[in-house]
Amino acid sequence: MSVARPAPAAAPSAPPSGGRLRPWTEQPFFHARFAGGRVETRGTPSCLLGRVQATRADGERDGVFAEWAWDGETLTLRNDRYGFFPLFYAVRGADVWVSPSIHRLVAEGAPAALDEPALAVFLRMGGFVGEDTPFAAIRQLPPRADFTWRAGRLEPRAGGYLVSPPRPMPRDDAMDAYAALFREAMGRIEVEPERTLLPLTGGRDSRHILLELCASGRAPRGCVTDRPFPPKAGDDVEVAALLAGELGLPHLVLEQPASRFAAEREKNEHTQLGTFEHAWAMPLARYLEGRGLAIHDGIAGDTLSQSQFLNPLRLAWFDAGEFDALADDLLGPEGYLPALLPRERYRALARPVGLARLRQELERHASAPNPVGSFRFYNRTRRTISLAPHALLAQVARVETPFLDRELFDFLSALPGALLVDGRFHTDTIARAYPAHAHVPYELKHRRAERAQAGHFLRLGAEVAAASLRPGARGLLRRAPLLARLAATAAHPGRHADVASLAHRATYLMQLETLVDAGSAHS
Repeated sequence: MSVARPAPAAAPSAPPSGGRLRPWTEQPFFHARFAGGRVETRGTPSCLLGRVQATRADGERDGVFAEWAWDGETLTLRNDRYGFFPLFYAVRGADVWVSPSIHRLVAEGAPAALDEPALAVFLRMGGFVGEDTPFAAIRQLPPRADFTWRAGRLEPRAGGYLVSPPRPMPRDDAMDAYAALFREAMGRIEVEPERTLLPLTGGRDSRHILLELCASGRAPRGCVTDRPFPPKAGDDVEVAALLAGELGLPHLVLEQPASRFAAEREKNEHTQLGTFEHAWAMPLARYLEGRGLAIHDGIAGDTLSQSQFLNPLRLAWFDAGEFDALADDLLGPEGYLPALLPRERYRALARPVGLARLRQELERHASAPNPVGSFRFYNRTRRTISLAPHALLAQVARVETPFLDRELFDFLSALPGALLVDGRFHTDTIARAYPAHAHVPYELKHRRAERAQAGHFLRLGAEVAAASLRPGARGLLRRAPLLARLAATAAHPGRHADVASLAHRATYLMQLETLVDAGSAHS
């Protein structure tokens, strides 16, 4: 099955000639204040972030981007149809701030009071939902935004999630349509093979991209895989090597730095305190600096076509409107949170507060053909997963995201959840489209070398403990329980995953304490 698409009015831009990771102090911002009948401004008046790939005949633009523009009277904020490039804004009275960096907004005077319902969700689920950030006044621009600010007033003229009409069809027909639409999406990407490096894992999304690049005669210069931090097994590295070898492509493995704590801190800055994840991506970002390469990222492929998150029980809860049960399931257990947070703070971020906020977001997806997939796409995929390619890697490379192709997204998002719930749709589509490579496995069985990992976790625990004892801001993290739990878990092979979980949350809370303290100094 094929869906025609208008020819783009503008070709995609060339890969960057270089690029480096920029600290938050170098990130652009704009601030305007309306007072006494006139506007005072500071910062960069116009800024386009990300990349517009093409402008369609109807004037809509494809790509992953966000922008603002000040014309002397009106500030306009816009972004792409999915809202995947993170752009933040804040309004207080007759003041407005905008920047891709939350740190920069706070430094420039944006209000830094915490958003307790947002944090009640984040600290349990590991990601923000909707347009939430750690701060009540700072919001992320929603998808399809077209906001204007004039004379001290912000007017959201557009924005919101896309809900496709249901499109039921036989499974084989759906797989054929998926394969054809993906091939067309890849064909619309301008590829220079000698300047293309493919991040490859053991998953479906990057494999689908690689097989189609090779099938179209545009094989990349090579593939690259970040070795994961312990305790995750190294299946991605070994499976990626198998696939790259079968296709005759070089395969580069990037090792993680000795200090996971340092990588975690740096990642938190670049991802705007938006996730506990993605420290693994720092070696790739550093490798790409200054090389002028393009990469293809498989973001959204799993969410739209095969996800372990989608299961019959979650579909049934959506169908029955059982949002409280669904929210409770998604928040997961309390874990170490009651011990790590001061008592008053834990009461303010109590589980019922998070449940109420999460229920609000779940209700926004109830009318989607696959409500579980819609919730996952606009929240975890947009607010958490997207931070690696768009907040981090887009600083140092041109990032292509074929699964966000308009026609492909519209098709996949219209498929009923019942068609995808068996967890085989993407796997079977790939095998059907590229049968010669269907024998390459997606995962391997590993026996973990706990002794080799022990030193990693001892160092991680020691570095987090040392950082927690340094002078600095306080109020969000209880140091004594943290130290006790780190001591109890770091040397215990069976509890290494707990060390990582503690380290992620403690590092995050320490950095958030510092940012809140900086904001208080401006208020």
